[in-house]
Amino acid sequence: MTFGATKGRAILVKDPDGYLVELVQPATFSADAPPADVVGAGVRLTVGDTEQTMRVYRDIMGFQPHVGSFVQNEGYGSLTGLSAEVKLTTAQVPGEPRLTFDFVEFRGVDRKPMQTRIQDPGSMKFQFVVRNLDAAAAKLTSAGGTIVSVGGKQVNLGAAGLHIIVRDPNNFYLILQQQPQPK
Repeated sequence: MTFGATKGRAILVKDPDGYLVELVQPATFSADAPPADVVGAGVRLTVGDTEQTMRVYRDIMGFQPHVGSFVQNEGYGSLTGLSAEVKLTTAQVPGEPRLTFDFVEFRGVDRKPMQTRIQDPGSMKFQFVVRNLDAAAAKLTSAGGTIVSVGGKQVNLGAAGLHIIVRDPNNFYLILQQQPQPK
């Protein structure tokens, strides 16, 4: 199967809470691959609208995505059991070059957006360190995000700095952290 940058074999398994985990065995391993069972990782997220999602992650968060086109991928269809077109957008997380986000949009199948609460098992939460909490939160809300921190305000977590939580248009929770400035 080839879907994205990885070529090899894959299987989907359900974790104990019923959520899907994709395990991939690459066709080849790099010379510096660790000897453990897990040799790498990424995050693959299903999104409702790639362009709207990129307004958040590319235009505001600074990701540099490689946006694909809709394709019918037989290997991915066999893996997921879906006969749908898929669009794959891949981007490394700024400041974390070993962590990649894959944004997948499906077309041609019934879809229903999830509306999880932050405390629900399986709700997606990502924490990002930002330079300016107020500016980042304002940009995210202008792109369709919603501040969900209590009272819509930032919270000071002491040594961990200021935090605010924004829900993006795909219902992913972005925990923004502004570390305290050294004195």
